[in-house]
Amino acid sequence: MGINFPSSPAINDLYPTPAVAGIPQYKWNGAAWVAIDPAPLFVAKAGDTMTGLLVLSGNPSAALHAAPKQYIDGLFVQSDTPPSSPTAQTQWFDTVGGQLYIRFGTAWVAANSG
Repeated sequence: MGINFPSSPAINDLYPTPAVAGIPQYKWNGAAWVAIDPAPLFVAKAGDTMTGLLVLSGNPSAALHAAPKQYIDGLFVQSDTPPSSPTAQTQWFDTVGGQLYIRFGTAWVAANSG
């Protein structure tokens, strides 16, 4: 069973119009009907731009996993006193002294103290 294309199309005419889910759409180029590639369902490794939101499934569980904003925000505290119950690697920016500290074990260590 062939496709019943219009008999006298103009250049850039589309068929079927409107597009029908599950059926390829074709474009008349002046000499032939050419199948139009559907929109890809993935983001290319290079050169692509996402136009929608990227929603992550949760907090990272490995070093190279992406981290959602709420996870990063939870690691950083900005106040004039250190957090009362910090976890390892918590960061605290002392708003009075203007110093960034990182929690190592039971001690706060200044970020620039090599």
